[in-house]
Amino acid sequence: MINIEHLTITKNAFGEEIWSCTHCGRPADSAKGIQNNPDQTALLLVCPSSGTVLGEWATADEKKIELTEYLSKLKRPST
Repeated sequence: MINIEHLTITKNAFGEEIWSCTHCGRPADSAKGIQNNPDQTALLLVCPSSGTVLGEWATADEKKIELTEYLSKLKRPST
């Protein structure tokens, strides 16, 4: 799940693309959290300023696939 209202891609000082919060503009923090089942950890991207969850996934593969698809949508020219 991607929070499309708050997750965007920006470039750092070296020109590398990084995931960032649209609200504060700071790079997203990676974290782990607990989903509905305490035995299952979730992979998160979190706003470092507000703690808003910018994305949440059950597996690393799911995270990679969703972020890759979202990145291609962000880079697609508007029509």
